[in-house]
Amino acid sequence: DAEGLGDVTVRILDEADSVFDAATTTGSGAFEATAPIEQAIVAELSGDGLVTVGFVGWSGGEDVLQIEPHTLIGLSTFDLMAWRTQFAGCPGADGDGPAVIGEVVFRDLADVETGGHPPANVEVSLVAETTVEACYLDEEGLGFDTSAESTGASGRFAIFDAPAGRADLRIDFEPVPGFTDFLMYPVYTPVDGASPWLPAYVDFVTR
Repeated sequence: DAEGLGDVTVRILDEADSVFDAATTTGSGAFEATAPIEQAIVAELSGDGLVTVGFVGWSGGEDVLQIEPHTLIGLSTFDLMAWRTQFAGCPGADGDGPAVIGEVVFRDLADVETGGHPPANVEVSLVAETTVEACYLDEEGLGFDTSAESTGASGRFAIFDAPAGRADLRIDFEPVPGFTDFLMYPVYTPVDGASPWLPAYVDFVTR
């Protein structure tokens, strides 16, 4: 399991993207902060050696909201550079603009020994004022492929120079031959950062 990150600044943004509260994580990655009730809030994380990242969630109306472990994840500047290198040739990969990166996996399938979830072959786009199509890797998962139309065997996608702020991540997939479905996830990408989806989930069995 991933270890908690200490000394990370967590800023809670309200639905107008104004800072509502801020906190610093302990050595185990824990923090406490206040949030507005019943709003689509953002948790924005930043720290030394980290890319600023944002996550959207619904605050609800309870007095205490407990975030499940591993829901908020840090992304190092080194790791983001590795993604840019792997996707070299994708528009914006050689710059430093906002990025949306991720790996799509099946939520309801898992390896019996490792517990890992297999990658899903899907199409990904970012829907804001305009729609931006994602870049994908080649069949071997080694580098960007201009002709690839889906995530393929790696499940990976990337969107560089993404529009900053709020948007929706759209994942189109085919759970069974001849039947297509899609999911929409709310996204917040900091102007100087990234929105990491590691992983993003789809279901093998539709309900």
